[in-house]
Amino acid sequence: MHETQEAEPTGGRPAAHRPGSAGLAVERLDAPEDLLLSGHSSSALFQLQAAALLAEVRVHTPPSLAAAIAQDLADLRATLDQLPPCKVRGSEAAGFIRELGLNPEDVELDFEKPLLVTPGPGWVTQSLVQPPAGQPLVLDLAVLMPGTCFFRKAHLNHR
Repeated sequence: MHETQEAEPTGGRPAAHRPGSAGLAVERLDAPEDLLLSGHSSSALFQLQAAALLAEVRVHTPPSLAAAIAQDLADLRATLDQLPPCKVRGSEAAGFIRELGLNPEDVELDFEKPLLVTPGPGWVTQSLVQPPAGQPLVLDLAVLMPGTCFFRKAHLNHR
């Protein structure tokens, strides 16, 4: 429900610059229903405007395209699952190792296949953004790599 409170003076700022200053009544709305019922919101109009805006930028994904993308993701997962574990010499990742302040010749990393590969939130929520004309559709992937693939210092620093 509506609640009216007398604004209390606060120190520091002149009364003319304080919200609710000069003894003005401040109206507080406690619940979202109050906003809808009191005429302070035009949520139906906002929903229509938001839907129209999203319709302009969302990619219409026909079932055939969705199936092709799902198949591509499955193929990518299968390919990554077939990667054998291997050792990566520091010289092969020299720039990364030097940024950690180490000598690339002294470091060796263990590489293993990713633990998880999932499509990003744009695909999951069906809210991919329409690319500019002539540009390919971009799909974000989340790839979870095992901790052994990272040099300890980089892993602890979230690099």
